[in-house]
Amino acid sequence: MQNLAVPAQGTSNAHYPSHRLVDGGYTEVTSAAFNLGRMQADCSAGKFDCSDGLRLIIFNHCHQKSSTSSCDAAFTQLFTIPGYAPGQVSDVGAATSFPGNLAPTPTIFAEKLSDLVGWKTYVPSEDNAGFPGSRYWLGTVTTVSNSWFDVQGGETVRVALFQPQQHLPTDASPLPEVNPDASYLDQIIQKLEIELGGYVQAAFGDTTQVQDQVYGPPNELQETALMPILRDFLAS
Repeated sequence: MQNLAVPAQGTSNAHYPSHRLVDGGYTEVTSAAFNLGRMQADCSAGKFDCSDGLRLIIFNHCHQKSSTSSCDAAFTQLFTIPGYAPGQVSDVGAATSFPGNLAPTPTIFAEKLSDLVGWKTYVPSEDNAGFPGSRYWLGTVTTVSNSWFDVQGGETVRVALFQPQQHLPTDASPLPEVNPDASYLDQIIQKLEIELGGYVQAAFGDTTQVQDQVYGPPNELQETALMPILRDFLAS
C-alpha cells in the first residue's frame, strides 16, 4: 500500500517497521485488519513487549444528517457478519467504497457490532452543526483467524472505536478553484473535476506541507474532547 497515505513518521516513503496512516476507500476499511495482523506478527517475533496485550484505536468518519446507523458500514465489516466467514471473498468486503466488487471480508473480531453496548457521546449534536453527535466505544473483543490479513484468532484486544461525524463550516477548509494561470485546456479539466465531484483532488492535490497550512485548521472541538479519552485508553 506504498504511497496511499502519509507514513506515521512524516517521511515521503514508509520503511518497515513504520506503519502508514492509511486512508481512502477499501484500504481505509481494511487498515485495522492489516495493522492487527502486523501487530500480532511483531509480538510473536518478539519485536515488541506485548505482555500488557494489544490495543487498537479505530476511527470511522462519515457525514449522516439523520442517524448513525448508515455510518456503521466500515465497523460492521470488522466484526462477525452472520452468513459470511472471515476473509470470505464477497461483495461485502468492499461495499462501502466499491459497491458490487468482490473483496475479502476484513472480519477480525468474533463479536457482532450490534453486540457492543455502552456507546458514549463526546461531542453533542448541538455542538456539531446539528449533525449526530460524535460517539465512541471502549471495550475488549476477541479476534478471529483471517488468513488474508494474517490475523490469528482467540486473542483478546482492547479496542477504542470512534465515530467523529464531524461537520465543519464551509469556510473551515479551502474551496476548490480554477488556476487562472493554467492553460485553457487545464482550466476546463479543473472545472470538470470540481463540478463532477473531484473535490479532494481539486482542492488539495499532493503536498509535503503540514495539514493546517494546506487543508485548513484542525477541529479543535474534536481535539479537546478526544485527548482525555485517548490518554485514559492508552494508560488503561
